[in-house]
Amino acid sequence: MYDVPLNRMKEHDITNELKKAYPIKGKVEGWYFRTTETSAGVFLIEGRSVRGASISKQCAEPELDEVFAGCQREAQQIEGETVPLTDDDEAGLPRFHSLTAVGLAAYLGGPLAAGILIRRNFISMGEPGRGSWALWLSLLATVAIFGGLSLVPEQIMAKVPNAVIPAVYTAVIFALAEKWQGAVLRKHKENKARFYSRWRAAGVGLISLVLIMGCILAYAVATDPVAKFIKSSEKLAANESVALKIFAEKSDALGNVTFDAELYDYVKEVSLPTLLESGRLIEACLRRPGLEEPVIAYLRVMQELEAARVKLFNIILEGRSGGTQETDFQQALADQSHEIERIEQRLEPVTVQLEKYLDNNVVAIPLPNPGN
Repeated sequence: MYDVPLNRMKEHDITNELKKAYPIKGKVEGWYFRTTETSAGVFLIEGRSVRGASISKQCAEPELDEVFAGCQREAQQIEGETVPLTDDDEAGLPRFHSLTAVGLAAYLGGPLAAGILIRRNFISMGEPGRGSWALWLSLLATVAIFGGLSLVPEQIMAKVPNAVIPAVYTAVIFALAEKWQGAVLRKHKENKARFYSRWRAAGVGLISLVLIMGCILAYAVATDPVAKFIKSSEKLAANESVALKIFAEKSDALGNVTFDAELYDYVKEVSLPTLLESGRLIEACLRRPGLEEPVIAYLRVMQELEAARVKLFNIILEGRSGGTQETDFQQALADQSHEIERIEQRLEPVTVQLEKYLDNNVVAIPLPNPGN
């Protein structure tokens, strides 16, 4: 059985093939039928339309005329229910998006939206390969345009009116669509055939705009130095909580710490490695380009604080091993604790400045508490 293509642009070719396979012309426009004797006295009536619909009925020879008439009525019902016939549709022509619709979609949703409509037109023209090519080209153009704009300094972009850039690429897309499809669309209009609604083009444009803005936002969050700092700060806060947890558990109401085997083991196996990890994380943050001064100042002081705490933990572990006299150990412990307190005092105003900066740029984030 001949398989009618869904593309109706080449209706002439489809009709010729249908005439070969289904030699009986139907009374319903675009329908063709054939009868085949499948066994003695039993016939199969089959119908196909240029739109791809089909009908199949089996009957005895005396019922041929009646069943064939029923097939004709069923064909008319199919046309009435699934593909309403109008003066524009009776030729079996497909719909297209007009050049105006392509321009509207491009202005609202960028090259991607226009590419979707141009692809649809190419498919209706019987050229799906060119349609896929146009869609990929629109994707590349979208990445190139918005990626390039992200590299332009903000002070320059501020001087460019918002409508200029969309107007420029819309004009280019309109010219390309005219070159590729203009002749076909004009002929389609001359035939008084139907076009897709411009509301459909506007919907495609708005959906494309939402997708593009979502991708831009995701990229901005993934590459923004402040966003990366936020993620690092959350890790620093978590590390500090883990590293200093044992001291809170071993302190009495007056703040005196009990140095026992559990504390020494925790400092060696958990606290010290955790703070060393924080130090490496801070160094990585400072190497990132684009950080503002409030962030840099905070990271510098935090770097000093983590280094001072690492030194304190090493003093504790050295005291346990008996490498220093008790009096020397206590003095070294006190001196280093005072050094940490001085750094924490310096950290407080820096943290206040950082929080003000973050309030104006991003949402609030947890920061390591210098009072711990």
